[in-house]
Amino acid sequence: MNAKRLCLMLFAAALSAPVSATTTANVLQTGTYMATLSPSVDAKTGMKIQNQVGMIPSVESAQVDPANSSLRFTVKPNSQVDAKQIAKAVDQTAPGTMLGEASLVTTTSGASGAIVSTSSNTEMRQPANGKY
Repeated sequence: MNAKRLCLMLFAAALSAPVSATTTANVLQTGTYMATLSPSVDAKTGMKIQNQVGMIPSVESAQVDPANSSLRFTVKPNSQVDAKQIAKAVDQTAPGTMLGEASLVTTTSGASGAIVSTSSNTEMRQPANGKY
């Protein structure tokens, strides 16, 4: 057994997930993510998706915006979730609706203030009290 396969097996065991040679888990760490929904969903279906995704234990909140066909969700602090769980919840709620790749929108630094990451920039936001 090569070292790479052993490492993957240990990682999967730590997550209590099965090991597959052909697929790797897309584990999302603490933070807020956005993903597109395709095809677009109406407000009623969006609310159902929002509620279903919000029921995943490691998800703190979920919001669907039918206007731009997106799902925004937050993974709880010190938690992680497999993106496949999110996609499965969407598909179970609205069969045929595909979830695009989840992009990290924000993450909390653990200190006062927050690191805000987007595809175009990263900035440090100063806390309300003006001290870091």
